[in-house]
Amino acid sequence: MSLRVIRERPKERNRLSGLSGALIFSARVIDPVHVGSGGPSLKGLEGFAKGEGREIGGVEEALDVIRIGGKPAIPGSSLKGTVRSRLELTFRGYNGSVPSCFSVIGDVKIPSWRHREIYRSSSENRGPPCDYLRYGTVCKVCDIFGAPGLASRVHFPNLIFGDEDEISSDLGRIVVIPRGAESEGALLFQGMEPYELGLVLIGMGNLKPLLIGRGKYRGMGRIQITPKSWLFTGRSREAFEGFATFEPAKLWERLVQEAKSKYTNYIVEEDFDARAKEVSH
Repeated sequence: MSLRVIRERPKERNRLSGLSGALIFSARVIDPVHVGSGGPSLKGLEGFAKGEGREIGGVEEALDVIRIGGKPAIPGSSLKGTVRSRLELTFRGYNGSVPSCFSVIGDVKIPSWRHREIYRSSSENRGPPCDYLRYGTVCKVCDIFGAPGLASRVHFPNLIFGDEDEISSDLGRIVVIPRGAESEGALLFQGMEPYELGLVLIGMGNLKPLLIGRGKYRGMGRIQITPKSWLFTGRSREAFEGFATFEPAKLWERLVQEAKSKYTNYIVEEDFDARAKEVSH
């Protein structure tokens, strides 16, 4: 049965209202992460420079990670897409409607069985993704993260790590960001209502592991995001009326509560990490 996606006019982008600022957070790798560059690792070819592996097939090339400034990285666009997808999949249909389209997997007719087992809402029929240019209305997730012709209200800069490793996997030899590696990241936001910011935090894993990169359904690709500090512009003061704390973890919890209260019947936070571990075996 097809669900009706709840769509409305998006928030005006030229009005300075709501919460604007940044969340500074720590991103720690729980299981090796590989966001691929699509090419071989130059380090894996060092043997050729030393005169080794001259015969065909003598050296197995390793798929490299994306690098920024020569260091392994998770591009901000990849992190944003992962956060958006997780939020879309956290919403479940209720009484024939749902507040989010599937913008990320909207063109995928049949997601993989692992994906469907981990994210059971992915089997819902939500129809085509939002088309703001055609209809002028969007779902709540597209209102926050943007759509064709509609600017995003959130931005993730790149996550850059200092450590890397090379491992064997189902994908062959690959370079990964290893377990235990850490990076400081930021969520930049503007014109957000408290419940909208809470939705983004739910998409960021809500203090639980976030699956990202290749191999994430095969025992790889897990990061943990934890808040370090919040920064708000002066115009955000009115939106915080009634909030009692700005301590990083407590404010995170309060904003998530705002989101869950707004979408009580639609948000179903399940243990996606536990399911991913089950299907990886």
